[in-house]
Amino acid sequence: MAILKKQSKKKSAIEVSFAMPVAAFSDAQTVKVLGDFNEWNVDNGLVMKKVKDQLVAKTELVPGKKYQFRYLADNQVWENDYQADQYVWCEFAGMENSVVDLEVFETVTAATKKEVKAKAPVAKKEAKAAPTKKATTKATTKKTTTPTNKAQNVQLVNGIGPKLEKFFKAANIVTLQDLISATDASVQAVITSAGSRFKSLKAADLKKEAKKLM
Repeated sequence: MAILKKQSKKKSAIEVSFAMPVAAFSDAQTVKVLGDFNEWNVDNGLVMKKVKDQLVAKTELVPGKKYQFRYLADNQVWENDYQADQYVWCEFAGMENSVVDLEVFETVTAATKKEVKAKAPVAKKEAKAAPTKKATTKATTKKTTTPTNKAQNVQLVNGIGPKLEKFFKAANIVTLQDLISATDASVQAVITSAGSRFKSLKAADLKKEAKKLM
């Protein structure tokens, strides 16, 4: 599950939902989210709660910025987010930090508000043309075509983000069917080659979820 971002009820904030598979922290008693937004303070860390097969924590952040963060299990073990927007090397800790990027989100939000204002008067005028059957048919056709292509991508599987997807693509594992057809050994080899941040992922678990999505 990717990091989710949406406009908060407060117009000046963005609601960010951090999520990781429970399997990534199977032995941990507590998992917290620490980062720039809470000054990396353990006492102020966002406590993640179990929601089905995911550990989830939510917070509201000011848009227009990038925030570095990591997950801390039992105040001892650090983990990165498999689907972070970016990764930045931290000299102090001697490791990479995950990054959630809200710079673009602010631009998109502002543009959307302007677009809504600009189109509002036009919507009233076009209401008369709504009964046209041909226009409705074309719109429906476009909507049903797009999701079919997206559903085939391996990024739909929890734990496979943009970075890990590149390694799967290099191994000719691009779609959900490719992932299901591949052997456990070949899938695990791809995970290993991607680096230590993905070491908690298991080939059997990824293939199992891919089958559920098909």
